[in-house]
Amino acid sequence: MFVELLPLLRNRTVSISVAVPADSDGITLTIVPKVTDEKAEQCGSIKDAAVKALSGALTLTAQTAEELDAGLHQALLQYVGSQLTIEGSIREMVKTVKAAERRSKGSGQSRSCSRQEEVRPGHGRQQGNHDAGGASGGKEVRAPGPAQPV
Repeated sequence: MFVELLPLLRNRTVSISVAVPADSDGITLTIVPKVTDEKAEQCGSIKDAAVKALSGALTLTAQTAEELDAGLHQALLQYVGSQLTIEGSIREMVKTVKAAERRSKGSGQSRSCSRQEEVRPGHGRQQGNHDAGGASGGKEVRAPGPAQPV
């Protein structure tokens, strides 16, 4: 059991509960991964969704301890595999969101400093926005006003 859980245990704490309910002949095993506050903070603006996704419990119930043992290995492999896949997906989402936030912050600064640029044949560019496609036919091109967020 712990061999299968080891990849998950390297990244987070796991609570394990085993119970034989009084009103049942069965046995129930519950495994709940815990996301540390430090790991949650690394998820930035998607923290709440990430913690929820990474905290999904595995609950197995069987009529006998032997039945539970028989299916435990495969169930743990599938569970740990899916948890690691979720963790990888969240890591990629965090990178994407942080990159978008940096781009947004950077473009917000450049837009607040709106400059106009003149393009003249043989003179190259001056400051500000420019007509990179040359569609102006050599005429002076001026930005129509302050840039608006896209």
